[in-house]
Amino acid sequence: MSSNKLTKDTILKTWMGFTSGGYLGRDDGYPERKFHAFDSLEDAVIGEARKDQQFYRLVPVPREEVFHARAQLEREERSRHKRHLATEIKLLQKEHDEL
Repeated sequence: MSSNKLTKDTILKTWMGFTSGGYLGRDDGYPERKFHAFDSLEDAVIGEARKDQQFYRLVPVPREEVFHARAQLEREERSRHKRHLATEIKLLQKEHDEL
């Protein structure tokens, strides 16, 4: 892809390939999913046709949606943590009362 921005027709092409070059003592030839982004579908279909190829149209997500989703996740995690702490406190109080 020529730029870092997603265009209206940004296409992601995936296929199964094999590792090349050892990594941390690993031998070559392990299967892995390969990815490549293209600026258009026409660019994506150039080259070898493989049965295991898959193509996806990438859609830009507004930053506000990402920030909102992150904030929601953080609120849920804090709430889960508070519930966990409340349960632990109740168990400790029960143990203390039994002493």
